Amino acid sequence: MDYDSSSDGAAARNAEFAEFLSRLVNGDVAAWSRFIAEFHPLIASIAARASLEHAEDIEQEIYLAAVSDHFRLLQRFDGASRPAFLVYLKHIAENTAKNFLRKQYRRQADLGEALEYLADERDTPEALLIKQADLARLDAAINELRPDYQNVLKLLLKGYRHREVAELLVIPLKTSLTWANRAMQELRKKFNLEIKTRGENILP
Repeated sequence: MDYDSSSDGAAARNAEFAEFLSRLVNGDVAAWSRFIAEFHPLIASIAARASLEHAEDIEQEIYLAAVSDHFRLLQRFDGASRPAFLVYLKHIAENTAKNFLRKQYRRQADLGEALEYLADERDTPEALLIKQADLARLDAAINELRPDYQNVLKLLLKGYRHREVAELLVIPLKTSLTWANRAMQELRKKFNLEIKTRGENILP
């Protein structure tokens, strides 16, 4: 498009840009291609500044934020020009990058807690059950639990560690720990299993 400095030229550019945005939020493929071509440099720059290590993931998150809920965020833009839209998109991209990194740091903190919990897995309630419980009675009780709890405990009974359970079930390590803990709580409510050799409660 031929850009000129007149007020008529500015009005025409704004009208053309508004029409482009309308096509974009209505799912026009050509408009989406134009959006990527025009605004990817901005998105990539913000992602790289936020974190070189996670730049590609952040870029994807920004694009997802732009298209989610039928372009909800883009539909909320109430400006009238491309420069105003650049400011608006920059705001979306920066907030998305911050949210991504905040979640990333939270995941790392959760993993750190999980690893501390796993420092000596031999003393966990699951390990005691595996070594000392009446396995037939335990198996019957586990089969009454919800399926995800069952899956975790049955793998633990087979000798897998939580890290391996998480990999096999394609779940976060923290989730494996949480499900095992909640399953143990439910088993405690059902009954106290006894250690065969000592006749003591294995689930105090």
